[in-house]
Amino acid sequence: MTLPFENDTTEIIRKIVSAQLKHDKLKKYLSIFAISLATFLMTAVLLLVSGIIEVNTNGGNSITGSYQALVSGLTKQQYEKLSTDERIEKLGFNALVKSASYDGLQLNISCSNEDSLVLNGLSVSEGNMPQKKNEILVEKDYLSKQGIDAKIGDKIVLPGENNQEGQEFVISGYIKTSAKGTERSLYAAIVSMEYFLDIDGWNSLSPMAMFRLKSQYASGSEQIQNEITKICVEAGILQSPSINHAYLELSQPSVLLVLAGIAGLAIVIMAGVLVIYCIFYISIINSIREYGQLRTIGMTEKQIKRLVYKEGTSLSLIAIPIGLIVGTFLSYFLVPQGFQFKNILWAYPIVILFSYMTVRLSIRKPAVIASSVSPIEAYRFETGSNCGDKHKGKKITPISLAKEQILRDKKRMF
Repeated sequence: MTLPFENDTTEIIRKIVSAQLKHDKLKKYLSIFAISLATFLMTAVLLLVSGIIEVNTNGGNSITGSYQALVSGLTKQQYEKLSTDERIEKLGFNALVKSASYDGLQLNISCSNEDSLVLNGLSVSEGNMPQKKNEILVEKDYLSKQGIDAKIGDKIVLPGENNQEGQEFVISGYIKTSAKGTERSLYAAIVSMEYFLDIDGWNSLSPMAMFRLKSQYASGSEQIQNEITKICVEAGILQSPSINHAYLELSQPSVLLVLAGIAGLAIVIMAGVLVIYCIFYISIINSIREYGQLRTIGMTEKQIKRLVYKEGTSLSLIAIPIGLIVGTFLSYFLVPQGFQFKNILWAYPIVILFSYMTVRLSIRKPAVIASSVSPIEAYRFETGSNCGDKHKGKKITPISLAKEQILRDKKRMF
């Protein structure tokens, strides 16, 4: 802030900083590299840790599933009560319609909704979920194994149970699973809710529901289990829900993982402070005479500090965005499934703040050194002095002193 009786030197300081950075390019590039590296590492640490947690929590783990509880043998009324419960984030519905075998391959045909796919780590790779009674979602690999050349919109005949006559369906899309390999014998297909109702599925089949709670009701494993029990009781479900303990353990952020992230940030900040400090310290010591000249023409200690801080800020404005971009790309490359834009919204402000604090902390001491030097004292740091100006040390004796005196004033002696 400029007081009423002070001159506004902002523009002058800006020009001096610009000239210094143009003159000392090595310092400029080293500083940008150091700040960018620190920012890059901070960004990578935060986004990688959050990405790993995201994969475990909402990534649809294909091994454990990403549901917290499963209830089988539901009635229509119980399912409707669950579907209106505001505590539930995702509610999956699943009912095994039939299981058909043909040529050593088994096809499980189920009625499922989209949430059920997500909670079981499945997805629709092409097309859409089945809506009509004769539509079906099927695995591409199953069609290939059966030698069926059909595309989305084509009709196919799937084998019936116990050598019964097959049934004709229209392909609405392809389902993607994590199962791979040529030795597979079990495949999945999904039919519509309209088909389920047409065969009176609520009475003829054993529907099940799986669900995951909203984050405000899922702060800990014990709270989750208590909340699940309450939800089931309120829905009139008498049977005990099956708790997915494997997912609960994965979904809760590991203390070790969080501590590793904090330790990583601390190490990066300390290393960044040390490197940036060394760069600015060496630069200021080498330019100490120039700072003395600035003091000679009337610059105050406060203005010298502002000059050094302005230099650090100017370099940060270039380096921090570079580090953010590179760190983001690395985290996306390493954990693409856990990369979420919402993580950037909180990670970027933290990284920018920490990076700026790192730079300010690094240049604080060099700024004090530059501002505290006096015009006369600055010349003591002048580098590259002429070695010829130095005198050889001589041993002083009474005879040498007499000789010096005689040679200094020859006329007087003679």
